[in-house]
Amino acid sequence: CEVSNNIIENNGYGVWLYESSDNTVFSNTVTKCNIGVNVDVGSHRNNIEGNIIEHNTVKIFENVAYGLLIKRANENTVTYNMVQDNTNGVYVYGASNNVFTRNTIRSNDNFDIEVSKYVSYEVTGVSTRVDATENSFHHNYWGNYTGTDTNQDGIGDTAYTIKEQNHDSTPLMDPIIIPEFPSLALLVALIAVCAVLALFYQKLVTDNTRKQK
Repeated sequence: CEVSNNIIENNGYGVWLYESSDNTVFSNTVTKCNIGVNVDVGSHRNNIEGNIIEHNTVKIFENVAYGLLIKRANENTVTYNMVQDNTNGVYVYGASNNVFTRNTIRSNDNFDIEVSKYVSYEVTGVSTRVDATENSFHHNYWGNYTGTDTNQDGIGDTAYTIKEQNHDSTPLMDPIIIPEFPSLALLVALIAVCAVLALFYQKLVTDNTRKQK
């Protein structure tokens, strides 16, 4: 499935994937929810791209609020998202082989990102362990990064350290700005302008043709 170009606000979960794989969540604005985007148990190989996830501070289903939550879900790709001004930014729990690249993650109240391992003890006594270091982070902008860029290539000289031994070895010095999804009224206005210009151009061509005859 594809969930794209929506403005989603004032909900418990903005976008919720549960045991749902191979989906795309693209170019949405998700705000004022309990969890902005929830990639929940058993949801694998999803693409979360180009979303603005902000101001998710409402406490409804969870006793805390998150911008992006990835829980026991693997091999998801998180790219070009802006996660900002939430109670908690990104929380990765018991999830492996997820890739985060070129996101802007900043100004979240408690933390920008938290990564935690998961150990489950079954009735049979067999435990399932997910190593928290199996996720990768590259070329993201972190609002609380304090490193320098001596060669001015836009990439920090030192890695950005994330809890549980994760790190972004190539942190960006400047945020990647995701343009907000335009309102329906603006889209209608743009279409109307294009239609008028097309009619005007067609009239000029017609008048020019008549003059030549």
